Amino acid sequence: MRKIFIAMLAAWWAALQAVAILAVTDKMSAYVREAAAMSKTKKKAAPGEGQMLMTAFVSIDTTAADSILAANGCRVYDRSEDIYIVTVPVGRLESLASAACVRRIEASRPCRASMDTTATLVGATPVYDGLWLPQAYTGDGVVVGVMDIGFDVTHPTFYDSTATKYRISAFWDQLDPETDTSRLPVGREYRGTDAIIGKGHSTDGLQQTHGTHTAGIAAGSGYDSPYRGMAYESVLCLVSNAVSNDLNLIAPDDTYKYTSATDALGFKYIFDYAATRGMPCVASFSEGSVPEYNRSDSLYSRYLERLTGPGRIIVASAGNESVYLNYVDKPAGRPEAGSCLYSQENQAGFFVEANGPFCLNFISCGSPANDTTTVGSWQCRPDSATVVSIRLGNGSHGCTATIERYAAATATRDSIYHVAIACDTPLSSAGVLAVTVSGAATDASLRCYSPAMFINGMAEGAPADAETSHNIHAPACFGAVVAVGATIHRTGFTNYQGQYFDYSQPGRNDGVRSYYSSVGPTMDGLTKPDAMAPGDNIVSAYSSYYEESNPEASDIRSDVARFGFNGRTYAWNSNTGTSMATPVVAGAIALWLQACPRLTPADVKDVLSHTCRRPEDGLDYPNNQYGHGEIDTHHGLLYLLGIDDIEGLATNSPARLRAAISPEGMLKLCLDKAPARRISLRLFAINGQSVMEHTLDAGQTNTFSIDVSSLPHGIYALQANSEEPGVSGSILVRR
Repeated sequence: MRKIFIAMLAAWWAALQAVAILAVTDKMSAYVREAAAMSKTKKKAAPGEGQMLMTAFVSIDTTAADSILAANGCRVYDRSEDIYIVTVPVGRLESLASAACVRRIEASRPCRASMDTTATLVGATPVYDGLWLPQAYTGDGVVVGVMDIGFDVTHPTFYDSTATKYRISAFWDQLDPETDTSRLPVGREYRGTDAIIGKGHSTDGLQQTHGTHTAGIAAGSGYDSPYRGMAYESVLCLVSNAVSNDLNLIAPDDTYKYTSATDALGFKYIFDYAATRGMPCVASFSEGSVPEYNRSDSLYSRYLERLTGPGRIIVASAGNESVYLNYVDKPAGRPEAGSCLYSQENQAGFFVEANGPFCLNFISCGSPANDTTTVGSWQCRPDSATVVSIRLGNGSHGCTATIERYAAATATRDSIYHVAIACDTPLSSAGVLAVTVSGAATDASLRCYSPAMFINGMAEGAPADAETSHNIHAPACFGAVVAVGATIHRTGFTNYQGQYFDYSQPGRNDGVRSYYSSVGPTMDGLTKPDAMAPGDNIVSAYSSYYEESNPEASDIRSDVARFGFNGRTYAWNSNTGTSMATPVVAGAIALWLQACPRLTPADVKDVLSHTCRRPEDGLDYPNNQYGHGEIDTHHGLLYLLGIDDIEGLATNSPARLRAAISPEGMLKLCLDKAPARRISLRLFAINGQSVMEHTLDAGQTNTFSIDVSSLPHGIYALQANSEEPGVSGSILVRR
């Protein structure tokens, strides 16, 4: 009897321990779980040595938060209601998760820059001259924040147009080894012109240049060139974060400090700086990652929803995933669905989401019997990884599949499974590996991520169900963030050596979606992207430090011009991707914020829904290719000012006519050449009243002046009408 009792007690204790482990691991996102598992295998630090830290979101009962976080060695960097951003020793993650008051611990891997994944580098003449900037708005009084990588903070585009006034006012370099531990979890901040210019470049500036380009598009002055950014008189606040390409600059013990939670602190840094200036702010983020938790109650999503609001807008790139097949859908009622997994590296990975039991099948195509290894979802426990062996290439190559199960962020799916494939050789040369999910009663999906992709029909009889869908990156996939896709207008450029590069896309090139631009819906059913902007053929600033350190780099061949400034050689360079489209939209929103400083993310989407250009007829808008369509800065301003419904006022801006009112009250007009037809002009006040009519005769000059000094100071809309091509339309001017 005693032995039976002891056995029962042991069984009860084992069961209790299993439940406890399950409760702990169920609270962790995949990356947090990886860090916790790693801490068990890593040698414990000797007394007095530092501990490996992770930056993470923690959802916790606020009444017990201070004591629990302190007891587990956490340092708090921000709190938004029940969501805290903390650094926590990785060895304390399980202890923290075991506390009853802790609901969830979440973090994801660093993002990657949203450059065109096909390495197409194209350029044009003026940056984004398809959407002409109304002269009444320049971004003055608005903070444009850019979180990115590879900043050259000395580039003259970050001065005003005369290169006398420096416009970057705050800069947090998260990779800076001179860590400022007083208020930031990583890196160091710089304030003031001397300190920022003295820094020269971000810590990754010798190997990256992405941020110099995107910041120039959003807000560069264009210094003595046609490559002026959108909000060229705004105040700039920069954050140089870490992406997967920066891992060589991060000490191994600091790896887990750079997560989605660190990026969230970057957004907070930008908004906090704007608040100290009493200015509205838009933050541009041309990066993204495959979302692990992109549901509306993800901690990252909820945090950004609370962080944004009146005068605080985040704009992020949708991603460049549509060159890949990366999604397989298996609805209930269908027995099985799948595709072949491909990677040029020794590793590949994908997620499985399901609302019930299923089987995951690994098929070695081309082997004598198409050998299949099957794993049932019920075999995968949340408290441990499931590892299976796979033989490919007639058994000559070995692979392992490690499957981890964790709770979904909402009840939409019961569980999410992360599958990591590791081979002894690149998967592309090991053989053909097909992956299917089966279970007739279950809704399930597969979503692979870089460096892997699905390829249909790699072997005879192999499954071929992959599609291009559901590939919007995080954080663009979140409801509070404005997601931006790319359209193509320019198809080639001439570099500084006189070489012309033609990068036209198959099919149409007249403002339609670029073939690489990611499409929705999101995994939780949101229609994304929200808007589009030109992403091909965009010319902007490039890092002089990058060019100096990488003289043989292929992308430098896309320099369209080089010039000297303060003893250094700088460049204007052509680039392509949703990375380039995102700062266009951010800069446009900065102009809107100048007109309406309390604009919210919901207000922005309302403007987009009423004013975007719809590139393709026959589609319902919004949709998962274009969102609301391509942003129209000018029409958006008219809508916000309430003057887009004035009778006789067009909502398009003229391509060939520019206008502004001088300080002396002279309305100055300039065309690219003298008009061959008469031009009739009407000037409207914001209340809709016509305050001036004038006619310009055809003739020998392309510049005109009209005295409007008697008019009160304010915003006016100038309407031009003519049979002269490219002249008709409206322009906002300020008296």
